[in-house]
Amino acid sequence: MWLLDTTTYKLVFFINPPGKYAILSHTWGDGEVIFQDMADLVAAKAKPGWPKVQGTCERSKSDGFDLVWIDNCCIDKSSSAELSESINSMFAWYRQATCCYVFLYDVHPDIDLGGLYNLHGRPLTEALVSACVQFRKCRWFTRGWTLQELLAPSDIIFFNSNWKPIGTKRSLVILLEEITSISRRLLGNSNLIFSAPVGQRMSWAATRKTTRLEDVAYCLLGIFEVNMPLLYGEGPRAFMRLQEAIVSQSTDLSIFAWTQQPDPNDPLPQVMHQFRGIFARSPMEFSRCTSLLAQQPLFQSKREFDITNRGVRMTFHTGARLGPRIVLDLECASGTRPTRILLQKFGDVYVRSLPEQANVSEPPNLAADWRRDRTATAITIPKALPDSESRFMSGCIGRQIVVSYDNIQQMLDQSGDAHLVFVDASSQASRPSLRSRLGKIRMVTRIFPADESSNMMWWHPFDLVHPRHGRVNFAVYCGYCQDYGVAELWCCLVHSLSPLGRGQRLAALAHRFHSTTDFQNHDLVNKMNSELRAHMTSRGYSPGATTGSVHWTEYLGPPHSPSHTEGVFLEISRDLDCDYIDVCYRRGY
Repeated sequence: MWLLDTTTYKLVFFINPPGKYAILSHTWGDGEVIFQDMADLVAAKAKPGWPKVQGTCERSKSDGFDLVWIDNCCIDKSSSAELSESINSMFAWYRQATCCYVFLYDVHPDIDLGGLYNLHGRPLTEALVSACVQFRKCRWFTRGWTLQELLAPSDIIFFNSNWKPIGTKRSLVILLEEITSISRRLLGNSNLIFSAPVGQRMSWAATRKTTRLEDVAYCLLGIFEVNMPLLYGEGPRAFMRLQEAIVSQSTDLSIFAWTQQPDPNDPLPQVMHQFRGIFARSPMEFSRCTSLLAQQPLFQSKREFDITNRGVRMTFHTGARLGPRIVLDLECASGTRPTRILLQKFGDVYVRSLPEQANVSEPPNLAADWRRDRTATAITIPKALPDSESRFMSGCIGRQIVVSYDNIQQMLDQSGDAHLVFVDASSQASRPSLRSRLGKIRMVTRIFPADESSNMMWWHPFDLVHPRHGRVNFAVYCGYCQDYGVAELWCCLVHSLSPLGRGQRLAALAHRFHSTTDFQNHDLVNKMNSELRAHMTSRGYSPGATTGSVHWTEYLGPPHSPSHTEGVFLEISRDLDCDYIDVCYRRGY
């Protein structure tokens, strides 16, 4: 740690901070005096930023300080190791300083806020009102780095542009609370800020800016008691790493209490972000968390979660639902409203659904859900979703699908986990008989959200009792592929008389899965996916490729017959918000 001698203006190095020193807080301007300038005081004094250094040293010396720390000239930024150590230690240096001087270059020399402390209920004078208005507009309250410089020191003196003191942290605490939305209780005791929920601490930086994108995260390290290596050039990834570091050592779920905010620099409409990962993109998304309060009892066991290469993994009770979504209680509240977010399953992961909401009402059937399902489930939520993935998920889940079997139509619901839909055309059906030209059909629909490899969404096993071939097992496999982030439907029809071995195996697998009661039989699903990918690849297509709507038809006829005289065919059509799949039987094709 380098400190500046207030008499000689020489830099002095300390391995550990000394017992007594002053420290400066300010906003950077043009012509600042930097570390290398201090080797030549004649040149340093010629720079526009020298009066600030000189004023700091003179004030420090008059207050009895031999040493002062000024960030612009006490950090050797040419050394990445020293820069990293300084940024990771900066909160502690401000906290250990005997006194912090805040220099406000944009406050007029005549401004004085000292009268605020002695009002004792009397109304503000016109001069004090004008002074408060100018104080609120200070650039110092808009910068990211100055947040920790407000919170960490116990003793702060504010100075105007003429180095005249205008008030202290204690005398201006009510005004500071109004400007920053930080409780005066926390402003008065830096030890208490770590008891505030993580989401609330993030909200303090929601409107603050930094010159470098990475500094949005780096300026918050001390406020969350975490350390990180500095990687300038990583851009927004720095804020993602900050959240990972917080989650790795905290059980505070309020870090997930952010809400999606419109970004004026985002070229995509907000509707394209119907689904998000579990982490926020910037502190701005915590702007609604200023009044968060923790609800978790002090000695109750905290929720445990881990960071993996796929996202955040936690054990969670999935009984509380709102339609197809599950409700995650974040164990905090904004005022009297509990903070809850929505998750929706897609493949074997969950994603944040409706990210613009964080105060979801309590599900009406919450108590019944808890009584019916008390099992805790381990779930994985991606840290972030690329825009293309979010649009793809919106396309898959948001579109309606109608499947028609010989004019017997069934609307498919993709909103839940695997379930059954019956259409039975046999004369023995319990429901009114449905006669079909295909013969006797019993169709079972399994809806299974897409995985990363094949994007298979659902399949339909059904039987056809044919006069010549007898009972034939059919299966329709359907799903979506991405075409520049847009969901495009694909479909594949197989049956047990297929001349291709994989087609026969796929038909058998679909019927085998129909007979099992384990909807989450991952081994069977993985085998089905593997066979499907191999089958489709042999037909000249790999699932997930951006080829648009594709479908395959296998014919019902003699094996290897050059002419297909009869068959079951697939036809795909689409309108604005619905996909149609028609399975029909034809003769004389």
